[in-house]
Amino acid sequence: NRFAKKVTSTDLGVKKRALLCAKVVKEMVSEKEYPNAGDSLVIHLRLGDVFGIIDDHPSSHKRPNLDKILKAIQVNKCRKIIIVTAYAFGKGGYSTPDIVERGIKESKNFLETIIKHIPPGVEHEIKSSENPDDDFIFLVTAKNLLITGGSCFSKAAKFTNTCYKKL
Repeated sequence: NRFAKKVTSTDLGVKKRALLCAKVVKEMVSEKEYPNAGDSLVIHLRLGDVFGIIDDHPSSHKRPNLDKILKAIQVNKCRKIIIVTAYAFGKGGYSTPDIVERGIKESKNFLETIIKHIPPGVEHEIKSSENPDDDFIFLVTAKNLLITGGSCFSKAAKFTNTCYKKL
């Protein structure tokens, strides 16, 4: 809402919008204490709907790339990994029951595979807020952010994270 009120032109472009959003997040963080990832590796995972659809569906390309995630986990030397994802899939009643059921099952399997590949001695945590604004701020303020999948939420968080680091 605060971001929308500050947008005065619809033709700002991605970079200017991301910078404006980063400034809004910086204001919000200065007014209230939000959870902070510190030096942890923060991974945003889009789960649910992209796993419920069939493989040749146009949105199937938005699925997170498992190999990319596992490689990032192996090369990163963080002591903790925080996976940010939403468990709200299927609650809105927008998909058919078979898509919801398949999405939940496949998402769970995907997440379990990632967790199994976290090296011994590296802590991990799953973060899933009821409020997507809180997750967005968490992603934007992360020092080490890995975006996976092709959601607009992820892309906006990545662009804004880059701008936030420069502020």
